Amino acid sequence: MLRGIKTRKTVRKRTSEYSAVLVLVQVSAIGVIIMTTPFNIYKTYTFLPFGIFSVVLLLWAVFSMKTTTWNIMPTPRKKAEPTFKGPYKTVRHPMYLSILIFTVPLLIHHYSNLRLMVTLVLITVLVFKIELEEQLLKERFPGYHNYSDRTFRLIPYIF
Repeated sequence: MLRGIKTRKTVRKRTSEYSAVLVLVQVSAIGVIIMTTPFNIYKTYTFLPFGIFSVVLLLWAVFSMKTTTWNIMPTPRKKAEPTFKGPYKTVRHPMYLSILIFTVPLLIHHYSNLRLMVTLVLITVLVFKIELEEQLLKERFPGYHNYSDRTFRLIPYIF
C-alpha cells in the first residue's frame, strides 16, 4: 500500500517537472521568436491580420473557460472542469493554435534558419504538451473521450 502511494507521488512529481520543462521551453521559444523579429514587422499589413486574429482567439479561449480551469501547465488544476464552449467546440487547444497563428507568420515574414529551428522546437513542445494534457484529462474526466472524438486537437480538419 505504502509503495503504491509513493509511486503515485513520484509519478505526480515527475509529471510536474516534465510540465515545467515543457512550459519553460515553450515560453523561451516564443521569446526568441519575438525578440529576433524586427519591430516594424508587427505593423505590416501582411502580419497584422494574423496578430489580431491570434490575440482574439487567445482572449476568446481564455474567457470561455472558468478562472479555476486556466493553467499554463498541461496538468489540470484541482478544481478544473473541462470547457466545451467557445472555440473549444471545434478545437481542443485553441490557445496553442493562437500561438502558432502568431509565431509562424513571423517566421515566414522574417525567415532565418535559427528562427526555423526555434519554431520547430515550439511546435514539438506544443505537441508534447497536447499529448500530456489530453492523457491527464482523459484520466480525470471520463467524458473527455467523447469530446476528443468529435473535435480537432489543434488545427481544424488537419490535426
